[in-house]
Amino acid sequence: MRSEHFEVWIHIDGQRKPATEYRLTESEDNGGTTVLSCYIASERGKKFSVRWKNKSYTEHESISYNIFVDGKNVDRTQMTHDDEDPLPAEDTIPGITSVDGKTIRPFMFSPLQLTDEDDESEDDDLGVIEVNMWPVEVEESNPRYTQPALPQLVVSEKKKKARTEQVSVSAPVHVPAKERSRVIGTKFIGSVVMRFRFTYYPLEVLRAAGIAPPPAPPPRRSNRKRKTTEEDSDVNQDDDDDERQAKKLRQQLAALETDQSRRIRAELAALEARMGSGNPSRVSVKREQEDGVVGNNSGAEKRRRATRSSGSHSRSAQVIDLTQD
Repeated sequence: MRSEHFEVWIHIDGQRKPATEYRLTESEDNGGTTVLSCYIASERGKKFSVRWKNKSYTEHESISYNIFVDGKNVDRTQMTHDDEDPLPAEDTIPGITSVDGKTIRPFMFSPLQLTDEDDESEDDDLGVIEVNMWPVEVEESNPRYTQPALPQLVVSEKKKKARTEQVSVSAPVHVPAKERSRVIGTKFIGSVVMRFRFTYYPLEVLRAAGIAPPPAPPPRRSNRKRKTTEEDSDVNQDDDDDERQAKKLRQQLAALETDQSRRIRAELAALEARMGSGNPSRVSVKREQEDGVVGNNSGAEKRRRATRSSGSHSRSAQVIDLTQD
């Protein structure tokens, strides 16, 4: 979430992208402080960190950034913004720091313990992660820092309000010397400048309440792709069958053409042999007819020449004249 001067995010399981925020609202508390609120989806067993950023707030030089989980103040980080440390300034708080600063216990979403008894008290801030910004003055004194604790919470089954998780801490993690913080004394002045509240529930609860959208339907592209692939395979198979059939037909056609031409040549040779041995004049007439030249003036030949030239009147007249000569 972001305001004019500040931004705050929750990062779950080390993801660089902040947790998705649902149903953002803006209001004012009883003291007139602006409150930005939203819902996020908690993930049981997953660690998370809180990140804040001061983009442009300069009304006070020193600001304390206070983190509350389930109503418990678990971190208080002071930063001074001046010419030596100009804005913007930001920090990430992954958990609760030990007194000596050498270890940190990461925040984690864990199961909430329920009971059938009705006398168990329930904090209104259960299920809420809050960050607020409060102006402070640095004090020259010997500060005392007590490491916060996040005990196992017990909530009545009748009052749980669909809650099944709380924030706890996991095993300590070593902090390198150059990244360790030191303890200083501060004094709150004025009033809280801004509040950011993240109410967490499991994603299925947010969806059931209509706060988070339902899951997207499974993509059907893979089915279409598989179907297309199967169709392409069938088409390719058909193409292969057609090609084989065409090749077979071409081979048969070539074989038929070879036999036919061989037979025709044999018949022609036999015919020419008979004509050459029995009637030479008959062969001469045949060849002249094939060349389009008439070898006699019989009536049959007159009719044949007139029929061939019937496509042109002038040509017909010319043929008639030649015949009369």
